Amino acid sequence: MMLICYVTIGIVNSLALLVLSFMLLQNYALTNKIRRGMLLANFFTIVIILSEMGTTYFELGNVPFNAWYVFWNVLGFSISPLIGIFLGYAFHEKKNGCHTLLMIPFALNGILALLSPVLGLIFRISDNQYSRGPFFFVYIITYVVYTLFFLTQVYYSIRKYPDTSKYTLVLLILFVLGGTTIQISVPSIHVSWLCITFTLILCYAYLCELSLKKDALTNLLNRFAYEHCLQCWNKTKNVCILVFDVDEFKEINDRYGHTYGDSCLKMVAHCIDEVFSSIGTCYRIGGDEFCVLSPHQNERLVQNTMKLFHKKLDLYRKTDPLIPQVSIGYSIYNKSQGTLKHAIKRADDQMYRSKAKKKVACH
Repeated sequence: MMLICYVTIGIVNSLALLVLSFMLLQNYALTNKIRRGMLLANFFTIVIILSEMGTTYFELGNVPFNAWYVFWNVLGFSISPLIGIFLGYAFHEKKNGCHTLLMIPFALNGILALLSPVLGLIFRISDNQYSRGPFFFVYIITYVVYTLFFLTQVYYSIRKYPDTSKYTLVLLILFVLGGTTIQISVPSIHVSWLCITFTLILCYAYLCELSLKKDALTNLLNRFAYEHCLQCWNKTKNVCILVFDVDEFKEINDRYGHTYGDSCLKMVAHCIDEVFSSIGTCYRIGGDEFCVLSPHQNERLVQNTMKLFHKKLDLYRKTDPLIPQVSIGYSIYNKSQGTLKHAIKRADDQMYRSKAKKKVACH
């Protein structure tokens, strides 16, 4: 009866992951890197679930141990850490690929697992009995290292979403560590991969929620996230509002085409994120309109950051002289001195005055 129960749970988990994989393939709101990482994690999770079903069949089915039982154990112990690796690199924002040092635990664990049927290092099978080997702790450490790597990458990835609840990350930790701890403490209770399946589904739901807040062209936060964040800021005392508008952007589209116009928007957005993300949160709120909401009320800091932004644009302009100028306006919102709506209007007015001055200077 217990065997049928575990096999049924394994089949249900595998089917759930297959459905999740299909949903990932159809979801183009996620980046290719995230989709690829999650698809690989799903695939190897299914393989490991099948390997656990294989070992359970021999343990609970009164079947004499044989080479297949050894094979399923080696497979499960060898590739389990891949789940954390693939999920971690799905969220990993740097482009330099795998770090050699980070792969050392995986390689060591894999070698010990492959040698275990002979030397009994991570697990041993003697007199038709399975038991954990003296180096079982290496598998546990490796598993924990890559789980923490995954959770760390998720944390760094969601820091740019200031209004996003961090409790989901706590739930991910509880599911992963809770299920693993139970199965390590009581090996006869096979719940770790059930919890991993729940974690992957939760992770996908969380990614879908975050994708609603991101602008597809520039990768900045979008108008939806901006409006939501304004509601949060409206309950606080102070915020600095910076608004940006690309000069003569319609003429750029008309003269050079929308493809080049989009590349200009990407360049401006990249520059805004590069300079202003250190002091606030960056948004694309319209076609060629951007905004930064910052908790800093130090006007000198804001003005110096604006100067740095213009210097950065000038550097890009040396490579491409057609990159347009950007007008900026800002204001400080203080709840005791008016409404947030008025503060946004002051920033807009300052930005349009800056734009008008440039037009006058050109003529």
